[in-house]
Amino acid sequence: MRFHFAALCGLAALGTLLSAAIYTLHNRAQVRIIEGSNQALTRLNEELRRIAERDHLTGCFNRRRLDEAMNAELARSARSGHPLALAMLDLDHFKAVNDRYGHGVGDAMLAHVTGIIRHQLREPDLLARVGGEEFALLLPDTGERDAMALLERVRRKVEETPLPHEDGPIPMTVSAGVAEARTDIEPGRWMHEADAALYMAKRCGRNRTVRASQVPEDAATGWLETPDCISLDADMNEVGDEAGDEAGGQPGTPGETGAA
Repeated sequence: MRFHFAALCGLAALGTLLSAAIYTLHNRAQVRIIEGSNQALTRLNEELRRIAERDHLTGCFNRRRLDEAMNAELARSARSGHPLALAMLDLDHFKAVNDRYGHGVGDAMLAHVTGIIRHQLREPDLLARVGGEEFALLLPDTGERDAMALLERVRRKVEETPLPHEDGPIPMTVSAGVAEARTDIEPGRWMHEADAALYMAKRCGRNRTVRASQVPEDAATGWLETPDCISLDADMNEVGDEAGDEAGGQPGTPGETGAA
C-alpha cells in the first residue's frame, strides 16, 4: 500500500515537473516568436523609412529628408557657430536629352550624374534630388567659398564623364548656385538664395558655379537685365584652380549622402 502511495506521489511529482518543463519551453518558444516578430517589425520600419526619404530613381535623399536636415543643420550651426552651405545643381539641357534619346536615357543620365556627385562628397554631406533634373547639396561645416571649390570639382568631373550610349557618349554639364547660411535665415529664404545663384549661372551660359554673395539684389528678387558674367567667370576660374590644387586629382570620400 505504502509502495503504491509512494509510486503515485512520484508520478504526480514527475507530472508536475513535466508540466513545468512544457510550460517553460512553451514560454521560451513564445518569447522567441515575439522577439522574431519585433525584429521583423524593426526591419520593416527601417525599410519604410528608407523608402519614405529616398528618391526611387537615383537612390539619393528626397526633398522631405532635405527639409528635415536643413532645419537640423541650421539649428546646429546657430549653436556651434560653424559655417553651413546649401547648393542647388541643375543638369544643363536635360529636356533636349529626353526629347532626342527618350526618357529611359534621361533616367540613366540622372543616375549617372548622381554617382559622379556622390563620389566627390565628404562623409557629412547630404545629396538630395528635389525635382526633375535638380539636386541639392547640404554641406555642414563649410563656408561659401569652400563649398564653391567642392562644386567646381563636381562640375568639372561631370563635364569630363559623359554618359555612355550605343550611339556615342552623351556629354553632360551642370550649373550650380551656392549660398552660405546666416544665423537668422529661414530655410525657404536660404534655398531661394541658392536658387537665385543657380539662375544666374544659367543666365550666364550654364556649366558654371555662382555664389549667392555675387548675385545682385534685383537678380535675387526675380530678374536681372544684364548680369555681370565676366566677373563671375573670373571668380569661378580662380576658385576652380584652387579646387584642382586641393583635390590633387583625388575624389572626396563618399558618405551616406553619397548614398544620399
